[in-house]
Amino acid sequence: MAILHIHGRLVVESAGPMWHLSGIVKRDRKMPNRLVLTRTADLLSPNIKAAIGQLLPAVQFTDPAGRSGKIINARIIGASPFRHGNGGPRHSAASTSNEDEEVLLTFDKIDSANIYGNTSSSDDWT
Repeated sequence: MAILHIHGRLVVESAGPMWHLSGIVKRDRKMPNRLVLTRTADLLSPNIKAAIGQLLPAVQFTDPAGRSGKIINARIIGASPFRHGNGGPRHSAASTSNEDEEVLLTFDKIDSANIYGNTSSSDDWT
């Protein structure tokens, strides 16, 4: 479990029966039922890698802008270190010893909402 502050709210990341991950979420334009989540590698990373190939009934996610969503019937199809522009990990004076990782997920249905606005959407691939 990891606790993060996003826009003044506490977000608890978890793996197991209730999956909740945070990071930058992008939809794959070539495969619309696939997401790429770029997140900071942490103590949940081994749990994510252990779940590769397993069917997860639901995965909640929150991005740094405060948007939240849930994917239904998700599968983690890969997890690997994320390489920034020059082929190596990003380093800055403000960075920690944790590196970013990319998590690839497929899903049957997605529900998303801006938790700081009044917008929501849904997409079903079943």
